Amino acid sequence: VGGLPRGAPELEALTCDMDAFRQLVASEAPSWRQRKRCHKLLADVGRVLQAAQEKLVKLETLEPSEQLLFDELVAEDLAAKARWLQGEIKAMVEAGSLTAAERDEVIAQAEAAADAAEEERGTAEAAGRAKAAAKLVLKRDACRERAEAARAAAGVDRRLRDGGRIRSLYARLAPLKALQDTKGRLLSLEETRRLEAIPEIEEMIAHLAEQSRGWFTTDDELALLVAKERRAAAGGPARKASAP
Repeated sequence: VGGLPRGAPELEALTCDMDAFRQLVASEAPSWRQRKRCHKLLADVGRVLQAAQEKLVKLETLEPSEQLLFDELVAEDLAAKARWLQGEIKAMVEAGSLTAAERDEVIAQAEAAADAAEEERGTAEAAGRAKAAAKLVLKRDACRERAEAARAAAGVDRRLRDGGRIRSLYARLAPLKALQDTKGRLLSLEETRRLEAIPEIEEMIAHLAEQSRGWFTTDDELALLVAKERRAAAGGPARKASAP
């Protein structure tokens, strides 16, 4: 679809069937942010398909990119995935299954939505639209309740799927790095040979990290998760890097 490489999260999310989608979301998109980004993809592509359908009804010619999506995807399938995923996202918020950074994001979004609903309520009330104002009160209160629920949540600690192996590699790497930084004396031949393992270990860490990335994880988020495992290997506070 659209030139996406095989195995790309976007391609898998758009083209797999519903049963596979549920399984992939559970294994490849366990976090709230990952699922929000996946939902946005489904909604965005769904809107493109809807616009393409409307063009065809008017006997208008589709753009090549629109035609490609229209030929390979089914709008109803995307809508079903989006509805199911929205329910999963809502359940995560209600259960408090959010990292500290995700919790802050949910609170900010909910409070902004509550403020917007309150402003609209005032406008509706001033215009004498009592029913609309009453609905907006319900919306405002629901947003405030969502913010409070998120604020009260204990939160979760997101870790990489191969975090244990990455920690083990960092534990092997640390003494080699310390040896590499030795000053004031020449290293022995044996010590020099030991340092030859550093590039291979670092390459293995990078490979495992990428293998654990999952869907819709940014490079910055992945770096924070890897740093968390490095600190854990050193006996430091692993939770410090819980931003993703």
